[in-house]
Amino acid sequence: MGRNKSALLVSHENDLPFLKKNFPGHEFIAQQEFLLDLKDIKFETCLNFFCVSDGSSKELSEIVYLIKNWFRDESGQDIRQNEGISIGPSLGQIFLVAFAYFHKNFFAIQRVLEKYEKLYISENVTFSVKVAASFFSNRVSFFNPGHTETYFQKSSYKEGLMFQYPNEHKFSKWGRLIQKPFLFVTRRKKHLNLFDWTTKEISKRDDVLAQNSIYPWKGYYFRKKKRTFEEAEKIFPSILDENYINVAFVKSSLERKGIFWDQRLIEGCVKIFKYYYEKNRSFLIHSYSLYKELFSYYRPKLVSIPGEAHYAYVLALQIARKMGIKSILIVDGYPTVWAPHIIYKDETGKKTLFDYYAGFGPGGVDHFASMGILKRQIFQMAPPLISSLKNLKVNQENNKALIMFPYPKNGNPQTFWDRRREYVKEVYKVLDKGHFDQIGIKIKPGMPNEANEDKDALLNIFEKEIAEGLVILEEGPMYKCIARYRVLVSGLSTTLFEAKFLDIPFYIYEPSYGGVTDKEISMGCFYSRDEVARNIVELEENINKNRSVKVQKTYLLEGDDLLSFDFGKLY
Repeated sequence: MGRNKSALLVSHENDLPFLKKNFPGHEFIAQQEFLLDLKDIKFETCLNFFCVSDGSSKELSEIVYLIKNWFRDESGQDIRQNEGISIGPSLGQIFLVAFAYFHKNFFAIQRVLEKYEKLYISENVTFSVKVAASFFSNRVSFFNPGHTETYFQKSSYKEGLMFQYPNEHKFSKWGRLIQKPFLFVTRRKKHLNLFDWTTKEISKRDDVLAQNSIYPWKGYYFRKKKRTFEEAEKIFPSILDENYINVAFVKSSLERKGIFWDQRLIEGCVKIFKYYYEKNRSFLIHSYSLYKELFSYYRPKLVSIPGEAHYAYVLALQIARKMGIKSILIVDGYPTVWAPHIIYKDETGKKTLFDYYAGFGPGGVDHFASMGILKRQIFQMAPPLISSLKNLKVNQENNKALIMFPYPKNGNPQTFWDRRREYVKEVYKVLDKGHFDQIGIKIKPGMPNEANEDKDALLNIFEKEIAEGLVILEEGPMYKCIARYRVLVSGLSTTLFEAKFLDIPFYIYEPSYGGVTDKEISMGCFYSRDEVARNIVELEENINKNRSVKVQKTYLLEGDDLLSFDFGKLY
């Protein structure tokens, strides 16, 4: 069967005026699924641009192995680290997301070209799409659509996206000056807490240094110093040359694990890693210099960190490690997804970067242990989120349901960020049969462009229902709205803990296009498999049968309070 002549890949609705005018009679393929809702264009429906998610973990596990091992030799030793600092773990998440999107687009383009002779793609697509297209250069061409608009919520989210972090407060200089007479007192506090809103309670302790405290004898303040910037510039090479990363080295790393890829995937990997390193090197230098100066000035013996994968936190971890400072993960929120891919190892490949982990309740201990963390590294604590929930009273007479706007998993080629709106629409249809007085949709706070795009889309989809008071959009912190609802539907997230703490029935809807694999679900500690709906039919059945999450509250809650835990025994 012969191929059709050509197809046009539509990445944004503003592409359409140019394409209609310059390519009449060509077939259109939507790169973002929500474009299919446009009424004034007929998209090709015989062939989806991306493959359908099936929940398998093979692709993801191979990519994760690449991300965590491309910089290591046969023995697992990190051969790219420089003075204890390695870009492998530091840029692990950035490389993972960018390469996964390249991988996804490479196979999508390959599939499209099985049906079409030629594919036209907008110049506005991301770097990884352009790299994928370059391997089919004789059959792929780019067009200039006459605009530069892109969606914040694309099929794959936040490719290569980094921000400068941490930042020096505008009054940090004055904080240090005022603090000088008290510095001998300040330096006696050997526990430094990197700020996050969920761990702000720790800052109330007398033995903990708190970021930008108004009390100079118990605060710490970031400062930019030329000396540490110059040190960082020597640690991070200006480019990743062929001696640093090349096709042969990546190929041999994969083959040690029995992974044999198309050569083009490996070539794409090298291009993407080099590009995003060079693009983000200044952020690495900035982050390193501020953390190195901070730890050198205040001389802590323990640092508590609220995340395990953010590039700045990984850098802080590595700096602390080389300075002999112990570290503990007190994670932001309540982790519910089995995710060993974000457990990074040191330069030997044998020990975790973190020395210790705070496991929230017995379940939190089991959660980290299931990902290979040694029990002696895990300390059972009460979740800090309790402080924002303990005074809430749920109105038992209300008849409202809340849908959490999904936040899919980054870095899986089978993740589809552009299906988030479809998620809400199909859950709404199920809940609408339950005769609820009102259905809320909770939008997660995020960057302004992200939150605004989500809100605008939902205002358009539920315009009639919002006008009639049947649907309400909830914004802001979760604790400010959760007590108004009788039923919650969400993917796997911190909301599981929040709902169980308040005795609100919690139904899990985690379709495979959200990127969580079947294996990750099977390894979870906080639910049974039949409590996780993987499709909308299963969700409706669970709601009809009252099959909400039944985990015991004590399994989530019991542990030492952060305000009374003896952190001194960790250093």
